[in-house]
This record gives sequence, structure tokens and C-alpha cells, in this order.
Amino acid sequence: MSFWPEASYSANNRGCILGTDLTNSAYDPLTLDISYFKAAGLPRKHVTPGETLFLEDDAGDCIYIVLSGTINIVTFGRELEDVGPGGVIGEIALIDDGLRSASAIAAEQSEVLVVDRDAFRELVRDKPQFALDVMRIMAGRVRQSTPEGKKLSPNWSPDQ
Repeated sequence: MSFWPEASYSANNRGCILGTDLTNSAYDPLTLDISYFKAAGLPRKHVTPGETLFLEDDAGDCIYIVLSGTINIVTFGRELEDVGPGGVIGEIALIDDGLRSASAIAAEQSEVLVVDRDAFRELVRDKPQFALDVMRIMAGRVRQSTPEGKKLSPNWSPDQ
């Protein structure tokens, strides 16, 4: 039985999902268009400020897609990223069967979709664009991790 709605999950001519237009200044290359995922029959989790989704070094058995709110990604007490709606967290440990590389803690009241390993594999198999989108997000995070990488980012400007 598939979790995934019959609605199309596909790339437009710019390689973005669900018709996202890169000319829109609100477009964030580190997020997914969540409208497709809201229609999926996946479990949702509500988290309160300060609640932990997972800790660094935990086993990774799912990814989370943020529907609302903000999740802080932290490691060794240092905040790495604030992930908002459309953001994906926990993908590295799920993909490589390793441990979580950071902790995820709700900064505010938030709702996330829980995508377990089987659902993730089904989505990658049935909707290959999803795999490309996750890789795009991961590449964007790598680029954002250093000043040199930021300059190579497609959205970089000298004002940053």
C-alpha cells in the first residue's frame, strides 16, 4: 500500500519540485514544497518548544519534513541551522545507516511528518525527483557550511 498521493511529484523546467519558480525571491533551495507531502498518509508529530526530535549519535530510522514551526539543528552546543517549513532533517543517518550527526530540537511549536525507512525508499523508487531534491538540499547545506562554499551557491550575492 502506498502512502503517496496520486498528485504529481515532478520537476518543472528549472529542476524544482511541484512547479516552484526560482524567480520567486521567497524560493529556498534548502526546502521542499510541502503541499505534496501534506496529502500523504504519513504520521505527523507535534513538538513543543525545547522538545527533542532526536539526539546526536542516535540511530537514524526516519527523516522528518517540517510542516510548521522551526527546528534547531545543533551539535556540541553550537547551532548549525534553523529548519522551517519544507525543511528536511535526519536524512544523512537514514541514507547511510549511520548515527545522527547532530541533534534536532524544536525552537517553537512545530509539526513534522515522519518518513520511516520503508516510506523513504518507496518515495525514492516511485518519485525519483524526490531523491534529487534531497541531494540538492544536502549539497546546499554543504555549500553553506563554509564561506568559500557560500560563494559557489546559486543564490549567493556579494551582500551576504
